[in-house]
Amino acid sequence: MNVRSSLTTRMVMLGAGLAVIVGLAIGAMLFTIADMRHSARMARHSAQVLAAANLAEKEVLDLETGARGFALTREERFLDPWRAARTSLPRQTARLSALVSDSPAQEAVAQQIANAIRSYVDDYSLPLVTAVRRQDNPPPAAAGKRRIDAIRAQFARFDATEQRLADTRGAASDDSAARAMTVGVIVLVAGVALLLALGAYLGRAVATPVKRVAEAADRLAAGDLGARVPVRGRDELARLADSFNAMGDALQEQRDELDSQNAELEHQTAELEDQQQQLSSANDELRAQRDELEHITASLADETERQRVFNDFADALAAYAALEDRARTTLRALAETAEAQVGALYAAGDVGGGFELLATLGLERDGLAARIGPDSGLAGRALAERTFVQAGHDEATLNVRSVGGETAVRHEIHVPLLYGDRTMGVVSLGRTTGGMVDKRTCERLDHLADQAAVSLSNAFVTKRAQRLRDINRAVLDTVRDGILLTNEDGVVLANAPARRMVEDILGVPFEEATGLDPTQVAARTTDAEGYLKANEAIAADPDEPTFDEVELAESGRVFERYTAPVRGADGDRIGRATVIRDVTAEREAERLKNDLMATVSHELRTPLASIVGFTELLLLRDPEPDVRASHLKTVHAEARRLSELIDDFLDLQRIAERGRLPLERRRVDLRPLVSDQARVFAAQSRAHSLEVRMPEEALVTEADPSRLKQVLANLLSNAIKYSPEGGEIAVEGWLRDGVVGVAVRDPGLGIPSAQQPRVFERFYRTQVATERAIGGTGLGLALSREIVEAHDGTIGFESVEGQGSRFWFELPAVDGSNGSNGGSG
Repeated sequence: MNVRSSLTTRMVMLGAGLAVIVGLAIGAMLFTIADMRHSARMARHSAQVLAAANLAEKEVLDLETGARGFALTREERFLDPWRAARTSLPRQTARLSALVSDSPAQEAVAQQIANAIRSYVDDYSLPLVTAVRRQDNPPPAAAGKRRIDAIRAQFARFDATEQRLADTRGAASDDSAARAMTVGVIVLVAGVALLLALGAYLGRAVATPVKRVAEAADRLAAGDLGARVPVRGRDELARLADSFNAMGDALQEQRDELDSQNAELEHQTAELEDQQQQLSSANDELRAQRDELEHITASLADETERQRVFNDFADALAAYAALEDRARTTLRALAETAEAQVGALYAAGDVGGGFELLATLGLERDGLAARIGPDSGLAGRALAERTFVQAGHDEATLNVRSVGGETAVRHEIHVPLLYGDRTMGVVSLGRTTGGMVDKRTCERLDHLADQAAVSLSNAFVTKRAQRLRDINRAVLDTVRDGILLTNEDGVVLANAPARRMVEDILGVPFEEATGLDPTQVAARTTDAEGYLKANEAIAADPDEPTFDEVELAESGRVFERYTAPVRGADGDRIGRATVIRDVTAEREAERLKNDLMATVSHELRTPLASIVGFTELLLLRDPEPDVRASHLKTVHAEARRLSELIDDFLDLQRIAERGRLPLERRRVDLRPLVSDQARVFAAQSRAHSLEVRMPEEALVTEADPSRLKQVLANLLSNAIKYSPEGGEIAVEGWLRDGVVGVAVRDPGLGIPSAQQPRVFERFYRTQVATERAIGGTGLGLALSREIVEAHDGTIGFESVEGQGSRFWFELPAVDGSNGSNGGSG
């Protein structure tokens, strides 16, 4: 017998062919599903690109509105979004380019957008802010608007192109899903068709020949010895038919051997029945294989859907970093899986203690406990036992609002959130319809809960780290010194004082400081070479601390800079710390101290020398009475001058110790005070005439009269000293807008405009005073300002070089001084 014509061989080949066809169908189905997932990922990618483009466009608008708000209001707070946008825009445009790197055309548009933004910042926005700060003419607003409109147009083209790509990819995803459904239907129909074809083939190849043989056997059993079976093929059934026919022939030829032939026929009939039983068993096995194939196909589809749910949940969690967002995402995902309509999520980042309510679904927060523990009802039981807890309507604790008020849900599920041996929280879900959750849904809920526990644990860790970071930053920002930490990547940490000081020193916003060349910074200092050497020392010996001072040439401010390496707990170097202190006040105090010593030694020596000299003349000689009187007047004048100097120095000391001069206030009318001082100084110079113009009404204020006399004396003395050619000195008073004021005008030398900002500084004397040897300590005006400000008043002056000066002061008026009169400050 030919092996290929064997019935067994054909059955085996038929089964193998069926397995190959089914395998190819399943492979095609899997390939279609993979194509569908790829299309879905591409669609999500387009959504990410659009989101990144929208974020970049928003920050461009922040850049424009921040600079425009600053230009309109000149308030620094309007630059906060501007600075934030300048910092993040390069990263956003780089991220946008990276997202569209698979599309050369979109990548080129993204690069054009980045270039346009950079050009806008460099050519318009930064010059605008700088011009506003310097109070120069800013660039025209129309130019900025044209640039922004152009950038927004590029964004619009970019978004439109990306939206078309997104639509195309979405359509491709829909097509892939449709193909997957079509392939699934084809696989199912083909499988059923193959099984039907196999059944038909078995019926034709096995059942029909067997039936023919059975019918012929029945005929033989009935006595029809002429019954024959047609022979077709060369398989076992054909051999059976040949044997049956041979048996009939033998019966006809050997009727005498009927008994033995009948026995043989019975034996062959038994064999035939056994083969028929075997064929029936084979048919049952094929049906079982078909059922198993259908079960595998359904399981594959279920597993695919299960993995999709898990992947979508993981993507949703990854999209949010905030704890509350992840809690809401977790609650929605578990509620959707359990087909629950309401729910609540409790979680805690620390082991022990209570669990805080983080998210709700369909429930009012006011109706839920803010915190729960292991002893808090069914949810607490799930926490304590670390397992699912389900309850029916009678035991339910969650209530939903209905027309008649609140009613308990029909079924509750409490799912613990477990992360290793830690219990992160519990999700309580309520279903208004249905009963117990089946085993497969519980398995899905358990897997999603494990994912959520890991995600919430990471969110808690991130939240604690952010809180510690905020505390550290708040502490550092309260320190007066500037503190920075830098490494090879740039500035790692900088507190608020450090940012202000760096901007003061470098003259540019802090974000641009790292891009400056050291020589540019050195040019702003008084010792450029020393600054560069200090920087070289830091770079040449990074393991050693360094210390230097920087003095700004323009403002005169002085900063101390201390740097030292910083190492972590493992000893590895993490960067270099820099501490900056503003020591301008300290250096100014040292300078004032030195000036005070020099001034005291010089100014006291002059009157003392006169006193000693004239007293020696009086002791050694016996001058004439008129000469003696002249010498005594000189000694008396120099002694008064010495007393006044000592009083000024003592006042300066009191200010340094107490912050302000001690005052003995009482009601004072300035008119007699001014008149008395004018008479005193009118007698001191024959070259000057004093004209006093006071209003008729009283100029009453709360003041220390002795201190006001000191102010008037300083102003009148200066008016005489700085009018060496003589002339009229006018003193005027006024009452207006709740203040009383006095002004002293002289026709003297005047003050150059470049020197006017320093007139009220201690020990400062104008260049003309030094050149003309006009006496003085430089303390009179400084003390006058201290006295006036101690009285809550103001002092000022107007002066033109070569045309004289007008010094004035104003004090708050008290009841009895009302109205308005000529003169102003």
